[in-house]
Amino acid sequence: MSLSGFGRTISDSRNEGTDSATSKGKQGPAPLDLLPAVRTVAQGEALLAPRVTKRLIEAYVNRPAPPSHGQQSPPLPDTVTTREHKVLLLVAEGLTNAEIAERLYIGAGMVKTHVARLLTKLDARDRVQLVIHAYRSGLTG
Repeated sequence: MSLSGFGRTISDSRNEGTDSATSKGKQGPAPLDLLPAVRTVAQGEALLAPRVTKRLIEAYVNRPAPPSHGQQSPPLPDTVTTREHKVLLLVAEGLTNAEIAERLYIGAGMVKTHVARLLTKLDARDRVQLVIHAYRSGLTG
């Protein structure tokens, strides 16, 4: 009654104690204790022993970082001005147009203009895509 995704077979699982309910000479859970487990599985839910859950968590925590596979955006085009670059960094920090204007000592209308130009130059649909571009380009971290 065991299936593992850790590259182990049912017989490997049996060697780890999961066969205790069926093997002769080993004391296992009482048959009534198995009923909730069988019902859970019959309803399509998963049921893991605490030992398996612990191994799963350890494997997840200790896994190597996945490769980026093209997730990095190209660098900013040469057409992006120094001021637009600064605006992009502040957009990536989550600042509003008013906050960016205050930080750069320019008007909110000018910030809107810079954001609109960034959207065009970076072929972005909205501010969220600008933020994604900034992170993937390594401008922010």
